[in-house]
Amino acid sequence: MSISLPLRFRTKSRPWSLFGTIILGFIIILGLGAIAEAYLSSQGTGTGSVRVALTNLDRITITPTLSTVVTGQPVTYTVKAFDNFDNSTDVTAASTLTITNGTCVPVTASCTSNAVGSQTVTATYQGKTANATQIVNQAATATTVLSSANPSVVGQTVGYTATVAVTSPGTGTPTGFVEFLDGATPIVGCGGSSGSALTGLSATCSVSYTSPASHVITATYLGDTNFLASSPSAPLTQIVNQAATATGLTTDLSTYVSGETIVVTATVAPVAPGSGTPTGTVSVSDGGSPAKTCVITLSSGTTCTIVETAPGNYTFAGTYGGDANFLGSSGSAAAVVVVADGTTTVVTDNASSPVTGATFTFTATVSALGPGTGTPGGTIVWNVTDPNANPLTCSDTTLVSGTATCTITGALAGTYHASASFTDTVGNFTDSSSNTDKVVVGSTTFTLTYQGGSATSGTAPSDPSSPYASGTAVTVLGNTGDLAEAGFTFGGWNTQSNGLGTSYAPGATFSISANTVLYAVFSAIAPPTTFTQIAPFSGTTTTGDSSSFSIQLNVTGNTGAVTFTTTGGHTSDGDGDHDPGHLKVSSSGVLTVADGPLEAGTYTVSGTMKDAAVDNGTWTYTFTVIASTITQIAPFSGKTTFHDSARFSTQVNVTGATGAVTFMTTSVSSSDEDNDHDSAHVKVSDSGVVTVADGPLEAGTYTVSGTMKDAAGDTGTWTYTLTVKGDGRGEKHV
Repeated sequence: MSISLPLRFRTKSRPWSLFGTIILGFIIILGLGAIAEAYLSSQGTGTGSVRVALTNLDRITITPTLSTVVTGQPVTYTVKAFDNFDNSTDVTAASTLTITNGTCVPVTASCTSNAVGSQTVTATYQGKTANATQIVNQAATATTVLSSANPSVVGQTVGYTATVAVTSPGTGTPTGFVEFLDGATPIVGCGGSSGSALTGLSATCSVSYTSPASHVITATYLGDTNFLASSPSAPLTQIVNQAATATGLTTDLSTYVSGETIVVTATVAPVAPGSGTPTGTVSVSDGGSPAKTCVITLSSGTTCTIVETAPGNYTFAGTYGGDANFLGSSGSAAAVVVVADGTTTVVTDNASSPVTGATFTFTATVSALGPGTGTPGGTIVWNVTDPNANPLTCSDTTLVSGTATCTITGALAGTYHASASFTDTVGNFTDSSSNTDKVVVGSTTFTLTYQGGSATSGTAPSDPSSPYASGTAVTVLGNTGDLAEAGFTFGGWNTQSNGLGTSYAPGATFSISANTVLYAVFSAIAPPTTFTQIAPFSGTTTTGDSSSFSIQLNVTGNTGAVTFTTTGGHTSDGDGDHDPGHLKVSSSGVLTVADGPLEAGTYTVSGTMKDAAVDNGTWTYTFTVIASTITQIAPFSGKTTFHDSARFSTQVNVTGATGAVTFMTTSVSSSDEDNDHDSAHVKVSDSGVVTVADGPLEAGTYTVSGTMKDAAGDTGTWTYTLTVKGDGRGEKHV
């Protein structure tokens, strides 16, 4: 039988109580340990005590719920105590547990290791220990990535944050690095084997993009000794857009004068969070109508210039056109004021020692005052007086290219005064008045004299018009006094005796402004050189063709045109009468016949020749004239009667003659019937007319013959026979 009683024990130090069980006369003490006194109590009034012998603690055991885990995964353990009777009791809650590279939680007996490997778990209970081996593997991980700004703009710093989570049942804090990829390319500074270091469970990567684009971003935890590398995170698409810009304009001044250069400066800056350097152009306009513009190329500078010529208020606006990375924008500068620029008016003259009668000009020049520019436009009012204080009228009153002129002609001796006032008619400049310019006109006259220079003969000319009034146009005289120097030729006049002054040719004109002496100038005559006649040297023709003869004499070695002169000639004609016909040569060397035709014979003519360089030579030409034959043609004879013979007349005809033919009688014969040879006979005139002399003729035969010559000297013979018959009317008979 057993009785369950509450027992109270007292140890040497203090009493303690527990429940025990009396089995078959034994008291079983559940609290194992030393011998203790037991006090038994009942519901009665008696109190008893018993002395019992306790069992001893023999050993303890520790058993895990899992033998293999991952880093950070908790494992619970059961600890049992065994006595010397091999009875066991679960003493987990009363045991102390430890684990290498980890921690254990009391009472729950849960132990977690933070390190991969074989770990030892130790349980301690009342001096007894027990060990268990715990296998710890790397825990799995997962990575996610987020962007700090999506979409972003060019130049904006984008922060990517990768968060690494330990996959359950693992726990803990991974260490090491996370690699960030843009597509398949590691991000500079955030990729590669090192990547970005984890801080806690996160790693960051900062990127600034320089151009718009779409980027696919992933992050991968690279693992460490206790945690496995993760798979790449889900891709994050990062959109990068053009950055906005702000354009500002400034001018170097706020107030300008017309024509002054306005410097406009443009500033184009990205609007935050964008950053970078915009490129492209800024178009600047002054807002006028029509507008004046300039363009700024940002890669070359930030300024451009505009010149406003008209006064007024101008507001400059600039438009940035944007580029591939930055959006366009516009901006304007504060209004500027342009006022009319001042002017200066100056009167000058071109007079140079003028004398009475001279002509000179006053010029009014109107200029813009700096820093303005441009050419003023408007009118000029002249105030010009002559030496007698009489006002003069100037017709040129409108500025042309900033000037107007007033010309004085036939100047009087004395002082001229000139001033001018400018009035702007356009509105861009202010009016102004000039200085007073003075021109003093003198009445001086100047002499012009001539000297012979190096001449050895002749007389220098004298100018009857000298002296001259200053400014008079003088005509230079020629060498009227035949100045000469042996071996030299006259070459004009010079204002210096050595020929180094101003040269004037006879007939030239110049304006005299001082007493002037002109010296004769001589040039050395170059020694002549000889040039030569070339063929033809001779020719042949007939008397009949001689009148039309013409031929050119040829030369070689000459310079320029050649002049021919005849110096001699010889004629040997056939009859030696030296008719006037002869050869002649023109100055250009054309050989012809004068007073021709020529008689048959030989004609020689010669002379000299000179070219343009005054070189010389001689020439000669021999001309042979062959006589032509003159032939008589019918009639050769004729008939008449006694009574008609006195009136008989006929012409002797010829052929081949040149010009008129002269007939000469060399023979006369007659045979009348009575043979008394009366004085009547046939005769021929110089022109070849056959007639009867002292007629009438008696019946019979009459013959006359002779020679003939034409104008060319050609000759021939002629004959004519006249038969006279009686007519029965009492003619004379022998």
